Parts: sequence; structure tokens; C-alpha cells
Amino acid sequence: MPPEFLHLERPYAKQPIGGSVFSLLFMLVFTCLGVILLALAIGGHISERNEYRRLLREGVVVEGSVQALRVEEDDDPPTYLVVYEFTAPVNGNPVRFQGSQSVAEDFYRGLRLGQSISVRYAASRPELSSLEAEFGPPNLLFPLVIGGVGALGTLAGSAMAILIVRNRVNSRRLRQEGRRTYAFVFDRWGGRDLEGLPTYAVAYAFKAERADGEPVTVVRGVESKELYDRFQVGDAVPVLYLLSDPHICELILEQNG
Repeated sequence: MPPEFLHLERPYAKQPIGGSVFSLLFMLVFTCLGVILLALAIGGHISERNEYRRLLREGVVVEGSVQALRVEEDDDPPTYLVVYEFTAPVNGNPVRFQGSQSVAEDFYRGLRLGQSISVRYAASRPELSSLEAEFGPPNLLFPLVIGGVGALGTLAGSAMAILIVRNRVNSRRLRQEGRRTYAFVFDRWGGRDLEGLPTYAVAYAFKAERADGEPVTVVRGVESKELYDRFQVGDAVPVLYLLSDPHICELILEQNG
């Protein structure tokens, strides 16, 4: 091994170049789920906003009555539901309508079955209603959280899918036009990831030549249990690299024996 390789700093270990079709499909599915969450968050908020504006614009306030009081203890925090009933005219005839709404705990504690309660409904669509005491613009917190998760999932999934595709393209280019030389393993180490699972990596370096003839020393770290088990510090390993960018490289794992 060249003496100058002995004192190289340990590089950040990356995943091996390439990437399986399964990984690509998984990232595409992950991206689609992120898009769905984002669309649901945006669509749901727009729908709630439109309903709020309709109730604000053409709302009629009448007296209704409390029909049921329920607490959904499985939710965290618990959800307090009020089922109410009111009467509104449809084609000149009185029609009973029923609605349900989650309310604040303090408001819920002050209610009882059969109690009279003010209800706001849309004149052109009486089935759209709200308790007058709880009427207000839609909460932005829930769509922001769900939309944020969806946006992050979309960005992360897209980025990983693009990276896998690019790595697969580079791996194919290396097999077709890669220049062969020898790299030297100058470091190997183990550790643990954020979930406490063991990780293994090796670092190697080699001297290459760019397409314009300029020499360059390439240093690369790869996270791989197979490479960790197979090679020791000082081992010479065949490597392929691209003349256009020698940092795009891949060790050649030749069969023993």
C-alpha cells in the first residue's frame, strides 16, 4: 500500500453503488404515500374552509336539542362528541336534521341530554351545520401536521428514488466503460446506527487519472458487512472508475478460488 494512504482520514461511509429494484419500488411506494397524505391534508382543509365560508355567508341560527353525548376514550387526548338535532325548512316543509361535532371538554361538561342548544346551518344545504358556540374557522394544526409529514415523505422518497436510479445508471456505466485499477483498504470499522443495529464499513483509496490526464487520489468509504468480513487493512482490491469522474467507482468482488 502506498505510504501516503496510511495517514488518510476516515471518510463518511456511504451505501454501495447500485441499489436493488426492490429498494427502488419501496421508495416509489413511499413517495406515493407521501403524495397521498399531502393531497388529503390540502383537500381536507380546502373542503373545511369552504364549508366554514358557506356557514358564515348563509348561516341561519335556530334552537336545537342535544340527542347524545359521547366520549371516545381511545383517542389521545379523548374526543368529546355532541350529537344534536334541529329543524329546518325544505321546500316549505319542516324537516328534522341531525349532526355531530367534537367540542371542547369544558363545553361538553356543561351539556345534558335534551338540553336546548343553538345550531347554525346553511340555508341552501341544511345538512351542513355546526353548534353555534363552537362555530369558527377550521383548525390549521391537523392539516399542517399531516401535510408536513406528507411533504417530508414525498421529498425523502423522491430523493432516495432519484439516488437509487442514479446509482444504478452509474453502476451500468462502470460495467460498460469503467477503467480498472487497484484500490487499497486503509481502514475498516464497526459501529451502531440510530436504532442500535450494528454497522460495518471499510475505507479504500486509489490513484486514478481523469479524462484530461490529470491525476487524482480517490478516497471512499462503503458501508458493507460483506466488504468488512472479506478485506483487511492493506489488501489490494480491483476497482472500476469512470474517467469522466473517478469518484464514481466500485470495488470488484472477484470469487475466491
